[in-house]
Formats: sequence, structure tokens, C-alpha cells
Amino acid sequence: MTSTSTTRTTPLQLPPTPGSLGELVDQAAQKFGDAPLWISIDDGTHISHAELGALTRKCANALRTRGVGHGTHVAVMLPSVPAYAITWFALARLGAIMIPVNTQYKPGDLAYVLRDSDARFLVIDESCMASFAAIEERLFRRRM
Repeated sequence: MTSTSTTRTTPLQLPPTPGSLGELVDQAAQKFGDAPLWISIDDGTHISHAELGALTRKCANALRTRGVGHGTHVAVMLPSVPAYAITWFALARLGAIMIPVNTQYKPGDLAYVLRDSDARFLVIDESCMASFAAIEERLFRRRM
């Protein structure tokens, strides 16, 4: 004789999904406020949920004034620092397309990615400028 058990489960009620990454950041900022989001083990930098929201809006506005908008391809060559996440969320707020670029790329690799990705803008860390400087003239001459 076998017995079977029927267990009724109640569907899990989930909160509504944010419509965008920007909305996700804003909801987290509202819900968690000054609670820490990022604590750097390298330099002790602290960023709260509210600060991330404000920083991503500020960055998005700066990018917008420079011509970045919906559908714009933007290469991002930053190490794993708060600026990377801030830039990513700022681009998402604008509907821009982020192209992550490895910070260890040599000039030839960087030139290939920038051409192949149709990037119109580059957000780059100062430590990566030597690779860009080596190809800058060649890239701009080609686009003119």
C-alpha cells in the first residue's frame, strides 16, 4: 500500500520588478538609505545606497551633456572601483550601451574593441591612458 500526500503551496508574492536598473538603484536608495553598499578593503571608501543613487544620477547627467543618450555605444575601461558601477548604472539610466573593456588591453586590442563595438565615447581610467594615447591619432583620423 502506498500513500500519497498532497501539499498545497501558496504562491510566493514577490515585489514588482523594477522597470530599469536606474529604478532598481532608486528603489534601493529609498529602502536602504544610508546603509553601506560598498566598503572598499583597499582604501576604506564607503558608499551608501543613497549615495550610489545620487552619484549615478550625477554621472548620467554629465554623460548626457556630452552627448551620450539612448542607444549610444560607450566603452568603459575602468578597474573594479566604485566608478565602474557608477558608470554602468549611469549608462543604464540613459539607455546607452556599455562596452566593458579589459584594463589590461594593449593598444592593438583596444583599437580593435573600439572599432568593432562602434563605441562613440570612452570612459577610461588614468592608468589605461598609455594604451589609448598610442592609438588615439589613428582612431580619430579614421573617423574624420
